[in-house]
Amino acid sequence: MSSLSFSKKIAMRYLWSKRSEAFITIITVIAVLGVALGVMVLNVTMSIMSGFEVELRKNIVGKLQITRVIEIDTEQPRKRPVLLPEE
Repeated sequence: MSSLSFSKKIAMRYLWSKRSEAFITIITVIAVLGVALGVMVLNVTMSIMSGFEVELRKNIVGKLQITRVIEIDTEQPRKRPVLLPEE
């Protein structure tokens, strides 16, 4: 418990300054809030992207299929199949 109070003392010493340095306190609060907001947005974005990963992959890979491979002449088999665009 004593280490927690020691940590609080150090944190309060650097977060809150005296009256003559009130502007530095405002900058510190803005910086801490900015970092907290950035971490929150990053966590939300990662959660959303991991939740929709399967659907995103299905949609992206499903729409990339633009050609079909078929064999045109069955009497004379070719060494390579012909690529035709999908109809």
